[in-house]
Amino acid sequence: MQLASHELSHNLCFRTPVYNQALAVFSNIATGMPSASMFKRYHMEHHQFQGVDGVDVDIPSQAEVDFFMNSKAKKLLWLLLNPFFYSLRPVVQ
Repeated sequence: MQLASHELSHNLCFRTPVYNQALAVFSNIATGMPSASMFKRYHMEHHQFQGVDGVDVDIPSQAEVDFFMNSKAKKLLWLLLNPFFYSLRPVVQ
């Protein structure tokens, strides 16, 4: 479903952007996390500022790096919780 949100954020399903947004919101029901609208905003910023620390939310925060980097178990936990951290990065950064 997150892949669907990604494609819909680029308006690739319908020619009319509002239809893409409506389907993105509907597809979010399955994920249990209402993130489609905010995802589109931050994903577009990701493309505009790709690789810029502090702006590109695809780059883990320094706190994430410091906490999760020295343990395989912590790295696994980070992978499992990545959607949670991804959703918090725009708020924290």
